[in-house]
Formats: sequence, C-alpha cells, structure tokens
Amino acid sequence: MNRVETMMKPDWNRIEQWLAARRRGWRRGAGAAVLLLAAQQASALEFVPSDLEWGAWPTYCKARYMVSGAGSESRYAGKVSRATIDEWELKLKPVWYGLHHYCAGIHLFARATREKEKRFARSGFERVASEASFSLARASESHPFYSTILTLRGRAYFELGQFDNAKLDFARAIQLHPEVSDPYAAWGLLLRRSGHPTEARETLERGIESTKGGTAELHYLLGIVLLDAKDYDGALEHAKIAYKKGYPLPGLKRKLKNAGHWKD
Repeated sequence: MNRVETMMKPDWNRIEQWLAARRRGWRRGAGAAVLLLAAQQASALEFVPSDLEWGAWPTYCKARYMVSGAGSESRYAGKVSRATIDEWELKLKPVWYGLHHYCAGIHLFARATREKEKRFARSGFERVASEASFSLARASESHPFYSTILTLRGRAYFELGQFDNAKLDFARAIQLHPEVSDPYAAWGLLLRRSGHPTEARETLERGIESTKGGTAELHYLLGIVLLDAKDYDGALEHAKIAYKKGYPLPGLKRKLKNAGHWKD
C-alpha cells in the first residue's frame, strides 16, 4: 500500500476518534501559526485578478476585494455597489475579515495548476495553503463557509504531497459542517485521481445523503466514478440529475453517448 493509499482513504467509522486525537495538536500549534500568518498578511493585497479572473469570481469575492487595500485602488474600483458589499458582509460576517485571502487562493490554485514548471507550481500551491490558512485564522468555525475554506487548503495540501494534512482538512470540514458539499466533492475527486474508486464512490454518496439530495457537482462526479466502473445505468441516473440541476460541463453526457447509453 503506497503513501497516497494510506493517507487519503477515508475510514468513516474512525473519523471522529481521529479528529478528536488531533485537536490537541491544533491548539499547540496555534501560536506558531499566528506568527507565521502575521508575516504573510500582505500577500493577498498583492494579488491582482485578470479580467477573466474578475469575471469568474463569485460576487462575494468581488465585494470583499472592493473593500481591501488592493481592490479599493484597482481598476475594478466601483464595480460593486456599496449595497452589495454590505449585503455580503452581513451574510458572511463570521468569515469576512480574511475572506479576500481565500478568494485570491481560488485563482492562485488555478494558476498553479496551469504552471508547467514544477517548482513554480509548488510555490503556487504553497501560497494557496498560506492564503487559506490566513482566512481560517480569522474566521469562525461556526459558519458553514469555514468548511469551504478548509477544502481549498486541503486541495493545496494534496497537490503538495501533504496527504495527511489534506485528509485532516477534508475530514474536519465534513465534521464541522456535514451539510456543505465542497469537501465531499474535492475528496471524492482526489480519491478517484489517486486510484481509489470505491472510496471515491462512498465519499460522494455520503455527500449526496448529507446534503439532502446533493449538488449538481456531486451527482456529476459520482456519475463519472460510476462510468469508470462501467455501471452505465448508475452513471446515467446521476448524469441526468446533474444536468437537471444545471451542471454546465458536457463531458459525462458525451462519454455516455459514445458508450451508447445516452439518448436525447
């Protein structure tokens, strides 16, 4: 069994005990983390989105960027109304202060993924983990968005080969807010990537159950996993649900058509 197998496979019966044992470590490491994050505080203020990245940002990221030191003086200044900013600040108040670091991390992750030079890609993923950590240190665990930020950091840890840290973030995100879909989708996708289709299926199915019917993304990813296993009926079922819920990418539909299992 290789290291990815050991670290990434979820054992749902032991997640609670494992997380409880790690909590003491989180508390012990908090002081050092605060010092590190303080040194990195200005990082997100150096991030400038391209026009394409600006357009792809969720509205809450645009709103938070507008009232950051970088955004208020950028070419995007004035593109989000004060009323919209106030609305999102109210909705996301427990995570608002450091939210722009998470938002920068979204696009930094995409940039690192596209980077062909390994050392630059690694540096990019390290920065994503740093930005997400900054946001987490200034957010309340009680808000569901905390689990979304944990998920981004877990994805960065996975790309850095820090599989234990990735698993910890995904498991903690699910434990804190089992109704949030992001950690199930990310963990399921990475389990598939690392050659664990059974565990990927279990994680995605658990996500659909815990989120009371699942998101379009969860159904799409489960459809992909089932298609890999040549369970065409199951893949078709979840593909139809995903597209009914508005999933935009046609890949699963195309693959089912090519296999002769999709009829318009």
